[in-house]
Amino acid sequence: MFQHSRHLLIPFVRMVGTLRMLFACLLIGLFVDGSANAQDNNFLPTDQIEVRKSNTGLTNRLKGQIIDFNGEELQFRDSSDNLIHFFAAEDILQTRYQQSPEHQQGAELLEQRKYEEAERVLETALKVEPREWVRRELLALQIQVALARYDYEKAGNRFIALTSSDQQTRHFHLIPLNWRVPERASDEKPHSFPGEVSEATAQRWLADSDPVAQLLGASWLLFREPDSTKLSRIFSQLSRNVNERISSPHQMRVWRQYVYEGRYSERELTHWESRIESLDQLDRSGPYYLLATAYAQKLEHDHAAVRWLWLKANQSPDHFLASDAQLRAAEALVQTGLTRQAVIVYRELAEAYPESPAGKLAIERLQPPSP
Repeated sequence: MFQHSRHLLIPFVRMVGTLRMLFACLLIGLFVDGSANAQDNNFLPTDQIEVRKSNTGLTNRLKGQIIDFNGEELQFRDSSDNLIHFFAAEDILQTRYQQSPEHQQGAELLEQRKYEEAERVLETALKVEPREWVRRELLALQIQVALARYDYEKAGNRFIALTSSDQQTRHFHLIPLNWRVPERASDEKPHSFPGEVSEATAQRWLADSDPVAQLLGASWLLFREPDSTKLSRIFSQLSRNVNERISSPHQMRVWRQYVYEGRYSERELTHWESRIESLDQLDRSGPYYLLATAYAQKLEHDHAAVRWLWLKANQSPDHFLASDAQLRAAEALVQTGLTRQAVIVYRELAEAYPESPAGKLAIERLQPPSP
């Protein structure tokens, strides 16, 4: 009886084992299929980056997906191993990533200097873009559009939004600070200029707890804020900020006061230039404009022209400041007797910024004298 039952159980045990194997295979199949589907939905290896190896200097091109890209690092899922790798932002030489049609069109319109259309298309691109790091790239494009249209208030509001998402943004050179030293009118009040931020907006920025907003507010209120104690308190806070992209521009803003009052020496100008040279190249436009202004006030027109032309050579994103610098460089060249070189600068200015106040003045000066 016992032996008979044992023989009956053998086929049953084998059948159970077979069912278990089939069930296990089914689970594995479902798991693999589910993983593949998840990878298809969430991991599209359509992005490419070019990375410099910091220890060797050699470059490497990788294909995968950019997870995040900020001022400190880039997070990248490599298609070769499906792992997330971290690269220092300074080692990223180039990126290529999926962009919406509106994103591509907006960038093209900006390049073509069709700023009004670019503004509208980029706004649409921002609404449809889900990736936070790409939204920051779109904000940077919008800031460039605002700077090209001399809309410093809009550029400032957008820059504050950009840095609230990424305090160490790679686009810090787009911060719309005021580097001009105003000329005094007969009533001793400084002249205004196109695109100047309203005092109400500057006061709102200054009262903000965000150091970036405070830096912007202090920049546009200098020479306009009657409460010097209030500005001094903010200046003191900014000078102690651990972010050098905030503390350095603030310290250089003090130079504006010195230039305005004429309180500087040749030795100080040499020291200022050394400080400027220590900055990232993209951050030098405003400080060089200020340094050139200081040299011009000392009637050292040759030194002034060279520093003003730096903005042109390095394609400053601030079109009003860049065009004004080019105009002043041409005028300085005339003062040094280099009339032919000045005419070249006037022509390039008229071609590059024909709608700017400086460009219109350059066009007038290129006209032959009336008989």
